[in-house]
Amino acid sequence: MTLPVGAGPERAVAATKSVVLSMVISGQLIASLTSDHALSEKIRQLPQRFSQALTCDWSAWSGSFAAARAAFIIGRGFGLVPAREIALKIAETMRLPTLSYSAAEVRHGPLAAASAETPLLVLRQNDESSAMVDALIADLRVRKLNVFSVGDPGATLPWIGNDDPICDAITMLLPAYATIEQAARDRGFDPDNPPNLTKITETL
Repeated sequence: MTLPVGAGPERAVAATKSVVLSMVISGQLIASLTSDHALSEKIRQLPQRFSQALTCDWSAWSGSFAAARAAFIIGRGFGLVPAREIALKIAETMRLPTLSYSAAEVRHGPLAAASAETPLLVLRQNDESSAMVDALIADLRVRKLNVFSVGDPGATLPWIGNDDPICDAITMLLPAYATIEQAARDRGFDPDNPPNLTKITETL
């Protein structure tokens, strides 16, 4: 079965349009199969939310890449997949080793590798995981780590306000993509053609 996402040609090695729209159509499929009319309505509102999200300036976060030897992206629940996707895009386009972790796991070892120069981006959506993610953000700040957060009450990066947690997790990709692309270009990198990568890969 083929689900057309209507993304148009995806010429860049580091795919963005097809990733976002694959998530959107997956949400549409779930809403249809479960008769979740509220989710269907939230998905219909995504184009407007996407436009608003693209006005969010996350350059304070990307500005910390230059001094970093690695970066962390942290999410929980619906935010974990976008966290993994953002980490991949940074590694591809900024050539900066970037790790993604669940907010439930990052304290159990990974934080030993973080320093004051390591940017930690925490994605937080308003769902059952929010209290736990808020507690993690507070703990990271107590440790004097370089924390950037989105969607929490004390967020350090601009956001358009929490709405539906599934749709918000998808929408957070857009300002991240725009910020990473600009940071790569500022460093003289071509974000569409990272070294050592090809658009088509084969798995045998």
